[in-house]
Amino acid sequence: MQQSRRTLLLRADEIRSLKQHIHEQSRTVNGGEPSKPPSTYVAVSSLAWTSIVRAKPSIHDADDVQLMVSADCSKRLRPPLGDAAFGSCVKPCFARASAGDLRRGEGGVACAAAAI
Repeated sequence: MQQSRRTLLLRADEIRSLKQHIHEQSRTVNGGEPSKPPSTYVAVSSLAWTSIVRAKPSIHDADDVQLMVSADCSKRLRPPLGDAAFGSCVKPCFARASAGDLRRGEGGVACAAAAI
């Protein structure tokens, strides 16, 4: 199978639109519960994750898919370590969802954001 690579640039207005779209769709994903708008990181990661899942024909809708990212958790420690401790508490964080949920038209990116 021939594969290609692309680099996409998201402008600030496109990111704002993506975040708004996720926020609006999150009510459906969360059963009507209001949620806060996603961070830029969550919004862009959600878009990338759903794009990858949609591009892989070998992944079936019933399959579970995971996204792993490294996250600095030092600010979550009690007491917090402070800003100087960046990188001293990095751990892998996993998001899991059904491939079918991520491929769902309008709500796929919101499902990804909820999982992340």
